[in-house]
Amino acid sequence: MFDITGMTQETLMWKLFPFSLIGKAEQWYTHTVGSVNDSWDELKDKFCLEFFPMSRIIALHRDIRCFQQNEKESVSTAWYIFLSLIKSGPMLSIPESLLLRNFYEGLDKYSATYIDIAIGWSFKSPTEHWKLLDNIDEYTIFTNSPKPL
Repeated sequence: MFDITGMTQETLMWKLFPFSLIGKAEQWYTHTVGSVNDSWDELKDKFCLEFFPMSRIIALHRDIRCFQQNEKESVSTAWYIFLSLIKSGPMLSIPESLLLRNFYEGLDKYSATYIDIAIGWSFKSPTEHWKLLDNIDEYTIFTNSPKPL
């Protein structure tokens, strides 16, 4: 495939980006790539404007800010859904600590208490909280709903 030794991250992104596209995005790339003057940032910005308009980004921010765990949904399922929201658009530049707060505030009382117990009732860094939630299956004794596929 590609020999990546000695390649800058930008060059690698340029080489791999077209392979990540299908359908309309692939057609857009073919049409647009020549007009960006070899600027990765310009290409990235044009792509985001085309496929992630401001209205969609604002809606995504709102969905993350107003996240709510569904009734009878396990913590691990809620975390999976929350992560899916975060990953469903471009990088949102929302601090990890704020994302964790939004998730935690959206949990029901029982699940929030469970998370408190799992972290030992003490403040941990956002990275430690994130790691705990990523490994929630290891710490989860209960499951209220089937895990997502």
